Amino acid sequence: MDRKFQKATLEKYADLVRDSIKKQIKEKKLYATGNLYRSVSEHLFESTNELGFDIKAANYFTQVDRGRPKGRFVSNSKIKKWLLAKNITSEFYPQKSIDEFSALISKTIKEKGTIKRFGYKGAGILDEIIGNFSSDFFDEMIESFADDMDLTVAELLKDVQIIKTTI
Repeated sequence: MDRKFQKATLEKYADLVRDSIKKQIKEKKLYATGNLYRSVSEHLFESTNELGFDIKAANYFTQVDRGRPKGRFVSNSKIKKWLLAKNITSEFYPQKSIDEFSALISKTIKEKGTIKRFGYKGAGILDEIIGNFSSDFFDEMIESFADDMDLTVAELLKDVQIIKTTI
């Protein structure tokens, strides 16, 4: 079966999801170094039994989206890089060096998780996107499947000739 309409629908939604993730990274002020933003990409795949798309992003996207549960330290060097990229200093601890400040943040993450402004639960980007697109996506995929089936049936029947006979 030709999957022309299904592929077009998947391409459309892969682009929408990718663009929505990137938009939310900026809107939710999760853009520090730009690495996460630039890492978001889509990939369509097809085999005999499968047709779909993946959204790929830097390995820490899950932590940004879902949050990092309390109980583990985060690397001070990664926090320091983030602080420097965002040009963040502590107004509460002005006497602390960047290394001391990053250690303090790491300790807080271990005790509470990430991200404070999202209630230590993460940004919830994927949940929002699924809520925005899932209904339309499924409706359009069903319609595109039906359109592909119509094409397949038409192709199968194009050389069929109906002969009328009377007895």
